Amino acid sequence: MGTVHRARDESLGRDVAVKILATPTANAGDLRTGDDEVRLLTHLSHHSLVTLLDAGTDLLVPDRPLIYLVMELINGPDLRSRLSSGAMTSREVGHVGVDLAEGLDYVHDRGVIHRDVKPANIMLFDYSNDTDRVRAKLTDFGIAMMMESPLLGDRDGSFAGTAAYVSPEQAKGEQLGPPSDIYSLGLVLLECLTGIVAYPGPPLQSALARLMHRPDLPVGLAVLTKTVVDMTRDLRVECGAV
Repeated sequence: MGTVHRARDESLGRDVAVKILATPTANAGDLRTGDDEVRLLTHLSHHSLVTLLDAGTDLLVPDRPLIYLVMELINGPDLRSRLSSGAMTSREVGHVGVDLAEGLDYVHDRGVIHRDVKPANIMLFDYSNDTDRVRAKLTDFGIAMMMESPLLGDRDGSFAGTAAYVSPEQAKGEQLGPPSDIYSLGLVLLECLTGIVAYPGPPLQSALARLMHRPDLPVGLAVLTKTVVDMTRDLRVECGAV
């Protein structure tokens, strides 16, 4: 959905990550360019979030607006890269799950919904303090927040999220709340444990599959069905209980 570049903040003398996204619409009026949303996102500060330093829209080419996000630079792989080599241990998944649940709980308390929780938006790193505890940070806050519609579905029926990880309510184009992020987190953690994407396939097929059946869960993980990846949003737990 975008490209990430390493850049240098000359004013502060530090390296940053800049993500540039081509918007799914050719109408610049469909983008939020107000300062309120950016101000909210840049004030989010939590150890499980990649800090958003700045964000905005480049309207140099009016019919091809670009969203840019300036973020702290994390020296580590994303979770998608890690999963390309196979499943993680239950200990590692527990550590990742705690970090992500804490981060989502923090932003949900402040009225922010991520809308695109997926392995590619999760960075892994360590504090270089002689521990083997993997740490996780959630990134790419601001993409959906800068879109005019609070719904996943755009006017043309396309997705603003990623089909393999959307919640049932996202797939149906309904208004979203914290339970949507919780569902996506559940699918990510399930993939971490099994090494298998729960709903593979082309975007439309993948998105519709979760409306027809729950994900296949290994023996011993059935609790995920009723607490995190239940098809009914009201039956999912809050992030603080994950």
